[in-house]
Amino acid sequence: MKLYYIVEFLIVFSLVVRMVYYLKINPKIIHQNLEVINYISVVYLLSILSLLRLNKIEEDYLVEIYDVLIPPLILFPIFLNGKISVKSILILIVLFTSAFHYFLNEKFIEILYIIAIYMLVRKAIKLSSGSSRNLKKSPMYIILTLDVFFTVMSVSLNYVSSYWSHSILITHYGQVSLVIFLLNLILFHVYIRRFFIN
Repeated sequence: MKLYYIVEFLIVFSLVVRMVYYLKINPKIIHQNLEVINYISVVYLLSILSLLRLNKIEEDYLVEIYDVLIPPLILFPIFLNGKISVKSILILIVLFTSAFHYFLNEKFIEILYIIAIYMLVRKAIKLSSGSSRNLKKSPMYIILTLDVFFTVMSVSLNYVSSYWSHSILITHYGQVSLVIFLLNLILFHVYIRRFFIN
């Protein structure tokens, strides 16, 4: 399993390097693509923490961090894109996630994930029906939607009953999710240039 996390880290690290390079070429794209930048940044942070974690408690805590951060980091930029500055959006996210973590509720997490899936699908459809330049961006949103979908499935199945959450099936589902997550990261690599460079 340690090998998986090393491979994951290397893929995410190279993805971050490429993203930073494209942002240096064209800094204005941060305003258009903040939800994707946020997602890649969180995945990078968690991949570092995954390499350093020592026990099951720390693994559960990493999952909790992901569940608290990902929905608002996707939703706020999509809802507020162009209405307020990037700095203001990030401040709102910090305030929201701090309160969200304090009042952590599984059902609320599921609702936020479902809204995030809806918004991502909506944005992917909107981009795919636009210009050829926008069409190049839609695959990234489809990939992101797949990852969020498998995450919300994990959240739902984990809390559906104590029997399921402690069963061998959740372990197999978790392994399948990790493989899909890794494939999604590889697909991010395939589409990242077309996404950031128009």
